[in-house]
Amino acid sequence: MKRAFQLVTFALCLTTGAFSPLVMTTGASAAVGCPQYAATVAASSAANLIDFNFTQGLSTPTNPSLMPYMTYAGQAPLVGTRLSVSGSHTYLTTAQVTLHYGSMTFVFSPHSFFQLSCAGEAKGAPLKPAVYLGAGQVFAADPSSFSGGVMTWEGLYGAVPGARGPLSFTVIRTTAKPVTELLDLVNTSVRTNQSERGTTTMRVSGNNHVNVTPYVGTRIGSCRHARIASLNSIHNTSVFAGLV
Repeated sequence: MKRAFQLVTFALCLTTGAFSPLVMTTGASAAVGCPQYAATVAASSAANLIDFNFTQGLSTPTNPSLMPYMTYAGQAPLVGTRLSVSGSHTYLTTAQVTLHYGSMTFVFSPHSFFQLSCAGEAKGAPLKPAVYLGAGQVFAADPSSFSGGVMTWEGLYGAVPGARGPLSFTVIRTTAKPVTELLDLVNTSVRTNQSERGTTTMRVSGNNHVNVTPYVGTRIGSCRHARIASLNSIHNTSVFAGLV
């Protein structure tokens, strides 16, 4: 079985109440849609990062929907310290991993999986480094708004347009059921109709706000500037706290 892979980029909306466009770029290489920012980890983190390489598509002699993903022949510990900025790679953490991607720093908790992508504050705005979190937890540190963001199936999270100074926030995504099989890992690594639905919570560190573009709940795509957000694609709800 072979499966084509899709790179997905999103755009943050500029102002509260504006509708956020969703921009999609197809192709196996992030060069199709994303600028080539360096993505690196320390050697100590590399040992805790499993690289699922789907450059040739999903090719396996057995049914991928019945295959535990850790038995897939296309997975191996990261070689070196540089990650591929491509929609053809999914990364799984076995322990805490710190990723430097462009100017952004992302700290992933154990048992998280993600892909590298990019996002902009509005359609046509410059694209900056972002991670797509399929499941798990990531702490995002932005040194100078807007340097990048975090995406999940339920929404997009980054600096409030016009904000100044550093920003840090935590995003947690929990799937409705544990992702254990290869095909579910593949589907949930990007925003597809086959992705495992779940919940995303976002919480800001300090006194700042995060620009949240929800893809579930009421007023889908209408940005909120919030300190806390809880988005649920199982029940199609979105709840925000600390709004401005």
